[in-house]
Amino acid sequence: IAWSDRRHAAKDEAAALAAGRPSVAHESLVFRESEGELSTTHVHDRDELFAIEDGAIELVSGFEQTLRLEAGYGVVIPRHRLHGSLVVSPHCTYRVTAISE
Repeated sequence: IAWSDRRHAAKDEAAALAAGRPSVAHESLVFRESEGELSTTHVHDRDELFAIEDGAIELVSGFEQTLRLEAGYGVVIPRHRLHGSLVVSPHCTYRVTAISE
């Protein structure tokens, strides 16, 4: 719940991570999805950097809490935090990178 409540600050953490510490990246996957594509809520065992390359997505970060992310923005999603997403532009390309300690 605390992470959901500070979801806007997590966008700043993502920008700092992407700009200044790229060496922490483990593995990175790129997705390109169409409007309406839904990722049901789920969790991961590692922290993730979720970065939008083009388009827009609504990140579901808690009960009735969303965070709109557009090209050039991202968010750090801590391990074991329930989250999901919905593509809200005609197409969206985003990168999900598992990050280390």
